Amino acid sequence: MIVGLMLACTGGPLQSDEPVPDFSLIDLNPASPTSQQPVSPRDLIDQVSGWYFTYAG
Repeated sequence: MIVGLMLACTGGPLQSDEPVPDFSLIDLNPASPTSQQPVSPRDLIDQVSGWYFTYAG
């Protein structure tokens, strides 16, 4: 899924009036109410959120 995200973002910088490409990732936090479910920025429209991406390889 991260590969798809990176490919979606390599088309150059977005203009400020353009929507951000939609994506979802599986929530791997076992303490989260959405654990093991896909989550997307669209799930949090009109809410403050922070996104942290890491690679464990």
